[in-house]
Amino acid sequence: MLSNVEAPVLTIRACELHDVDAVTSLMHEVRYPATPGVMRERIEASQMSEKACMLVAEVDDEVVAMLGLQCVQSHANPKQATQITSLIVRDSHRGEGIGRRLLELAEGWAREHGSEKLLIIEGNREQHKSSYPFYEHIGFIKHGYRFSKSL
Repeated sequence: MLSNVEAPVLTIRACELHDVDAVTSLMHEVRYPATPGVMRERIEASQMSEKACMLVAEVDDEVVAMLGLQCVQSHANPKQATQITSLIVRDSHRGEGIGRRLLELAEGWAREHGSEKLLIIEGNREQHKSSYPFYEHIGFIKHGYRFSKSL
Protein backbone atom coordinates (compact mmCIF):
# COMPACT_ATOMS: atom_id res chain seq x y z
CA MET A 1 0.00 0.00 0.00
CA LEU A 2 1.37 3.41 -0.95
CA SER A 3 1.06 6.34 1.36
CA ASN A 4 1.18 9.97 0.45
CA VAL A 5 4.25 11.37 2.14
CA GLU A 6 5.43 14.76 1.06
CA ALA A 7 9.15 15.42 1.03
CA PRO A 8 10.33 18.67 2.57
CA VAL A 9 10.66 21.47 0.03
CA LEU A 10 14.04 23.23 -0.14
CA THR A 11 13.99 26.79 -1.43
CA ILE A 12 17.09 28.95 -1.81
CA ARG A 13 16.54 32.67 -2.25
CA ALA A 14 18.03 36.09 -1.60
CA CYS A 15 18.08 37.08 2.05
CA GLU A 16 15.54 39.81 2.83
CA LEU A 17 15.13 42.15 5.78
CA HIS A 18 12.29 40.04 7.16
CA ASP A 19 14.87 37.22 7.62
CA VAL A 20 16.86 39.20 10.19
CA ASP A 21 15.75 37.17 13.23
CA ALA A 22 16.31 33.85 11.46
CA VAL A 23 19.83 34.72 10.28
CA THR A 24 20.72 36.19 13.67
CA SER A 25 19.64 32.89 15.23
CA LEU A 26 21.83 30.98 12.77
CA MET A 27 24.80 33.17 13.68
CA HIS A 28 24.18 32.45 17.37
CA GLU A 29 24.06 28.72 16.65
CA VAL A 30 27.74 28.87 15.65
CA ARG A 31 28.53 31.24 18.54
CA TYR A 32 28.91 34.46 16.58
CA PRO A 33 27.75 37.37 18.76
CA ALA A 34 25.67 39.04 16.04
CA THR A 35 22.74 41.27 16.90
CA PRO A 36 19.61 41.82 14.81
CA GLY A 37 20.85 45.36 14.14
CA VAL A 38 24.18 44.15 12.79
CA MET A 39 22.50 41.48 10.67
CA ARG A 40 20.05 44.06 9.31
CA GLU A 41 23.05 46.17 8.21
CA ARG A 42 24.68 43.16 6.55
CA ILE A 43 21.50 42.26 4.70
CA GLU A 44 21.07 45.86 3.52
CA ALA A 45 24.73 46.05 2.43
CA SER A 46 24.42 42.85 0.41
CA GLN A 47 21.27 44.17 -1.28
CA MET A 48 23.04 47.41 -2.24
CA SER A 49 26.26 45.88 -3.58
CA GLU A 50 26.85 44.11 -6.88
CA LYS A 51 29.93 42.53 -5.29
CA ALA A 52 28.09 40.88 -2.39
CA CYS A 53 25.35 38.32 -2.01
CA MET A 54 23.45 36.86 0.91
CA LEU A 55 21.22 33.82 0.45
CA VAL A 56 19.02 31.79 2.76
CA ALA A 57 17.80 28.23 2.41
CA GLU A 58 14.32 27.37 3.61
CA VAL A 59 12.84 23.97 4.31
CA ASP A 60 9.07 24.14 4.35
CA ASP A 61 9.18 27.94 4.78
CA GLU A 62 11.64 27.86 7.72
CA VAL A 63 15.08 29.44 7.25
CA VAL A 64 17.57 26.67 8.04
CA ALA A 65 20.76 27.94 6.39
CA MET A 66 22.51 31.04 5.13
CA LEU A 67 25.35 31.90 2.79
CA GLY A 68 27.23 35.18 2.48
CA LEU A 69 29.52 35.99 -0.46
CA GLN A 70 31.83 38.93 -1.19
CA CYS A 71 34.08 39.57 -4.19
CA VAL A 72 37.61 40.31 -2.99
CA GLN A 73 40.95 41.17 -4.53
CA SER A 74 44.40 41.39 -2.94
CA HIS A 75 47.96 42.25 -3.85
CA ALA A 76 48.95 38.66 -3.18
CA ASN A 77 46.47 37.38 -5.74
CA PRO A 78 45.62 39.98 -8.38
CA LYS A 79 42.78 37.92 -9.84
CA GLN A 80 39.41 38.49 -8.23
CA ALA A 81 38.12 35.80 -5.90
CA THR A 82 34.86 35.34 -4.05
CA GLN A 83 35.06 34.89 -0.31
CA ILE A 84 32.44 32.94 1.55
CA THR A 85 31.79 35.21 4.50
CA SER A 86 29.29 32.88 6.12
CA LEU A 87 27.98 29.39 5.52
CA ILE A 88 25.77 28.14 8.30
CA VAL A 89 23.36 25.21 8.21
CA ARG A 90 21.18 24.73 11.27
CA ASP A 91 22.49 21.75 13.22
CA SER A 92 19.20 19.88 12.85
CA HIS A 93 19.51 20.04 9.04
CA ARG A 94 23.17 19.16 8.55
CA GLY A 95 23.84 16.16 6.38
CA GLU A 96 20.84 16.85 4.13
CA GLY A 97 22.85 18.37 1.24
CA ILE A 98 21.83 21.96 1.96
CA GLY A 99 25.40 23.22 2.41
CA ARG A 100 26.45 21.51 -0.81
CA ARG A 101 23.55 23.11 -2.70
CA LEU A 102 24.45 26.54 -1.33
CA LEU A 103 28.08 26.08 -2.37
CA GLU A 104 27.04 25.03 -5.87
CA LEU A 105 25.14 28.31 -6.12
CA ALA A 106 28.16 30.14 -4.68
CA GLU A 107 30.37 28.74 -7.44
CA GLY A 108 27.96 29.90 -10.12
CA TRP A 109 27.59 33.35 -8.57
CA ALA A 110 31.36 33.69 -8.27
CA ARG A 111 31.90 32.79 -11.94
CA GLU A 112 29.15 35.19 -13.05
CA HIS A 113 30.90 37.98 -11.12
CA GLY A 114 34.33 37.34 -12.65
CA SER A 115 35.95 35.31 -9.88
CA GLU A 116 38.29 32.46 -10.60
CA LYS A 117 38.51 31.19 -7.04
CA LEU A 118 36.20 30.59 -4.09
CA LEU A 119 37.72 31.21 -0.63
CA ILE A 120 36.68 30.23 2.85
CA ILE A 121 38.62 31.85 5.68
CA GLU A 122 38.00 29.80 8.78
CA GLY A 123 39.38 30.85 12.09
CA ASN A 124 41.09 28.32 14.27
CA ARG A 125 38.03 28.16 16.50
CA GLU A 126 37.12 24.78 17.92
CA GLN A 127 33.52 24.96 16.66
CA HIS A 128 34.73 25.36 13.05
CA LYS A 129 36.87 22.23 12.98
CA SER A 130 33.91 19.94 12.34
CA SER A 131 33.34 21.71 8.99
CA TYR A 132 36.87 21.07 7.65
CA PRO A 133 36.17 17.54 6.35
CA PHE A 134 33.07 18.84 4.54
CA TYR A 135 35.05 21.56 2.74
CA GLU A 136 37.83 19.12 1.83
CA HIS A 137 35.30 16.55 0.60
CA ILE A 138 33.84 19.02 -1.89
CA GLY A 139 37.21 20.12 -3.24
CA PHE A 140 38.52 22.93 -1.03
CA ILE A 141 42.21 22.81 -0.13
CA LYS A 142 43.66 24.22 3.09
CA HIS A 143 46.32 26.89 2.56
CA GLY A 144 48.28 28.43 5.43
CA TYR A 145 47.05 30.33 8.44
CA ARG A 146 45.30 33.60 9.09
CA PHE A 147 46.71 36.28 11.39
CA SER A 148 44.80 39.25 12.78
CA LYS A 149 45.26 42.02 15.32
CA SER A 150 42.54 43.86 17.16
CA LEU A 151 42.84 47.63 17.06
